[in-house]
Amino acid sequence: MTRISASQLVLIAVVLLLFQGGAFFLLNRAKSSEVRPLHRELSEIPFEIGSWRGEEKEFDEEIERTVGARHAISRVYEHASGRLISLHIGEWDSLKTPTLPHPPGICYPASGAEIVSREPVTLSSSDGSDPIEAELMVFDFKNIRSMVLYWYAWDDLVCTTRGEACLARLKMIGSRQWPPVVKVMLDTAIVSNDETKAKESLIELGTQIRELTKDL
Repeated sequence: MTRISASQLVLIAVVLLLFQGGAFFLLNRAKSSEVRPLHRELSEIPFEIGSWRGEEKEFDEEIERTVGARHAISRVYEHASGRLISLHIGEWDSLKTPTLPHPPGICYPASGAEIVSREPVTLSSSDGSDPIEAELMVFDFKNIRSMVLYWYAWDDLVCTTRGEACLARLKMIGSRQWPPVVKVMLDTAIVSNDETKAKESLIELGTQIRELTKDL
């Protein structure tokens, strides 16, 4: 077992203090700002998106209370090929959320799933705007695997980690009005080792969802 030296312990403690201090700094500076409402309702996102057809999914009341989003939608989209993708979009008051709300890398394992893999993926845009980097994760729950694509956004500021979220909030310091933080998550089952098809489907629908949500 590798031993941690006294100097390394001091360095770790300093980094943690700086991180914590930065979080408090952000919260204090944010008190003079306000979060604008969404430009349009999440429910306005269409049920027909390209070759995908969606249906509303009923929220579990207990889960809804735990998530604590100001607004949220949950749907299941089906492709002409039969592929099903669950879509969840939630919106939070970003001044009351110093880090990212309910990241899949924490919530899924808390429900008993194991992380199999994770990788960044790029979602391009058809309108010429900058592409974004989302996170793609594979989970295993009692030998049942699923693939998840997600990202968080404050308008054009997109992130998938809490460190990136802190940097995004630093960029907004000084603004009188902040956008809300919007979480987009897509989930599909992996059947018969079809990881490649699952990934392609998530990226296809995810790219279109990004275009529909980037100006919320």
